[in-house]
Amino acid sequence: MAVELLDKNWRAELRHGRPFFAGAGSHGNSELLRRVWKRVHDEFLQQFIAKHPGKRTFAWWCFDHEQERPIINAEQFPEFDRSQHELHSFLHTSLFAVIDGRLTPLQEPKRDYLERLGLLTDVECSTLGEVDLSYTEK
Repeated sequence: MAVELLDKNWRAELRHGRPFFAGAGSHGNSELLRRVWKRVHDEFLQQFIAKHPGKRTFAWWCFDHEQERPIINAEQFPEFDRSQHELHSFLHTSLFAVIDGRLTPLQEPKRDYLERLGLLTDVECSTLGEVDLSYTEK
C-alpha cells in the first residue's frame, strides 16, 4: 500500500492517533491500525521526518518504540499522579504543568529523548544542527 493511497483520516490517525473525522480510519481497532502502519511504515515515516525533524508519529511511538518518554519535573508538581500517567498512556502527547507561572514540560522533550537514545537519523541531526546554528548566531 502506497502512502498516497491513504485518505486524510488514515494519515491523521497515523500521525496523531485519531482520524480527521471521528468514526473514520481504524474505528479504534489498534490491530488494523498496526497493519496499515506496517504496510506504509518506511515511506510514511521518511516523509514525516523530512517535514518534522526531531519528532515521530503516533504510530511510531505506539507500534515501533512502544515506550513513553520519561517524566521529568514531576517533583515540582506534586499534584501530578504518576499512576494516572501509567494508566492512561501519553505516548505521543506532551504533558505540561504550570510551575511558578510558567508552562513546564512534565515529559522529556521528544527531540531530546530521540537524540539521547540515538534514534535521530543522520539527516535529522544535520538538519537540526543547521537550525540550531542559525538560531544561536542571530
